[in-house]
Amino acid sequence: MTATTAQGTINPAEGRSTLASFPRLMAMEWTKLRTVRSTTWSLAIMLVVSIGMTALLTSLTVSGWDKADASQRADTIADPTGTIMAPRSSSDSSRSSSSASWSSPPSTRPG
Repeated sequence: MTATTAQGTINPAEGRSTLASFPRLMAMEWTKLRTVRSTTWSLAIMLVVSIGMTALLTSLTVSGWDKADASQRADTIADPTGTIMAPRSSSDSSRSSSSASWSSPPSTRPG
């Protein structure tokens, strides 16, 4: 069974349509990117946030470099992303006393 439309032929047995091809799809997407105003703003904001986060994380790493011991420096050099994204363990000596409140307090039962 073949259906005919004003723009092309759809054959369900073939699973293809002449209505949309990859070059036409790319042309439609390019038109959308050029004409929708929010696309430009979204790309600009994403660029600013990406550069800002990179600058922030780099400055934090540089500021703590002199305080880090040799093993922490080696870990940062070997895997910088893992060092930044890894959660801190409770035995980490670089945690401040204010961040020690992350652990849950011991439960007390009335006796």
